[in-house]
Amino acid sequence: MPCTPHLGRPPPASAHLFPLHVAGLVLSLCLSGSAQTPAQKLLFTRAHAVLEKHCFDCHGPEKQKGALRVDSLAALLKGSKESDNVLVAGHADQSEMVYRIRLPVADDDVMPPAKTPLRLTNQEILALIQWVDGGAPWDAPAAEAGEKEMSAPDVAELHKPLGVDLARSMSPEEEAWFKGNIEQVFANHCTGCHGPQKQKGDLRLDRAKLILAGGENGPVIVPGNPSKSELLVRMLLPKDDEDVMPPEEKGRVPREKIAALRKWISDGAHFPPPKSKLARGGGNHYTRFFDPLVGTDKRNIDWLKQNGVFVEPLIWEGGGLRVLFSHSAVALDASVFDRLKTWESHIRWLDFSNAQLTPEALAFANSLDLLLVLHLERTNLDDTLLKQLNSATRLEYLNLHSTQVSDASIAVLKKLPALRKLYLWNTKMSPEAVQRLEREDLRLVYR
Repeated sequence: MPCTPHLGRPPPASAHLFPLHVAGLVLSLCLSGSAQTPAQKLLFTRAHAVLEKHCFDCHGPEKQKGALRVDSLAALLKGSKESDNVLVAGHADQSEMVYRIRLPVADDDVMPPAKTPLRLTNQEILALIQWVDGGAPWDAPAAEAGEKEMSAPDVAELHKPLGVDLARSMSPEEEAWFKGNIEQVFANHCTGCHGPQKQKGDLRLDRAKLILAGGENGPVIVPGNPSKSELLVRMLLPKDDEDVMPPEEKGRVPREKIAALRKWISDGAHFPPPKSKLARGGGNHYTRFFDPLVGTDKRNIDWLKQNGVFVEPLIWEGGGLRVLFSHSAVALDASVFDRLKTWESHIRWLDFSNAQLTPEALAFANSLDLLLVLHLERTNLDDTLLKQLNSATRLEYLNLHSTQVSDASIAVLKKLPALRKLYLWNTKMSPEAVQRLEREDLRLVYR
């Protein structure tokens, strides 16, 4: 396809624009054809997800603003009534779509329009740029079926140039070592944020093919190369680095487990062959904790679950429980907290975010002797309610953003001796008050 002028505009500033790497491989892709290789399919899958999320509503089958559709390659190459250069396959710096999504939000030509609250993230912009620079491969069957993840054969094919055979079997000894080390790291430290219930960064770490496929930033494991495996790199960052994984408040992966993870990646990152559901047996930490419950305890847990209150065992040193009310509409009265009495001495993480707080809710939090993490963001919390939090002597993490707390709460906060992280963004607390907290014992205050 010939290069075409960019409507008189300078191309977006670039490092041109980003290098294209997947699983440690530099990809060589044909221009604007069907997605044939696993690498091309991966590029398409990530770009199509961005287009579907941000563009289809205004430029799809139902509506075509500016006579533009972006739900097929042919439509993108056809362009709009304003531009023939919406997509110049192989040239992100000449493509109008890339130019517009990178404009400042205040620009009249920015896409999506400034009035649209949902903006593209840097990772989403990168996915589109990589796709365009890679020749804009299009996987029509996957687009039609709405397929979101790579197939197991495609993932295996993607890693073959690295000399990795994902179909390799394991001896019983190797499988036992894997389960006691690698599987334990993923289960204990990763799947709470990257598992079936939550997928931060579009990354899941609970199944082999999803671990190897990676997330929105690309693969996190490069078999045979620990230094290029983002999962390991982030675990080794200093504990106060904002990119460290797991986050500081969730506890670090033990050194011996990190060493095992490094060895596993160096040896090719092999997984045990999948077993049928009937052959698996056993259970995870959740089932091991709750399956033995009987009588009133079982009825209480069942009631909480049915009403959207999530209770989960923590695999931290010393154990404990995490309790989340953030997705529940249940009224926070004494009868709810009575159902948790059996486990009060085990709760270390309590999340009331988005809830309608009551004095009973704060009194419950204040009564928990082992409470380390407390989320109160985006609630009706004010200075009067916060006063009840006067005995949480072990509390290390407190999130108050988007609440009504003001300078009057400083005295309460200073009585929490173990507090290490405090979030105060979008509250009524004055900059002077925040500075006073920063000068005193609270070194990590987030405004």
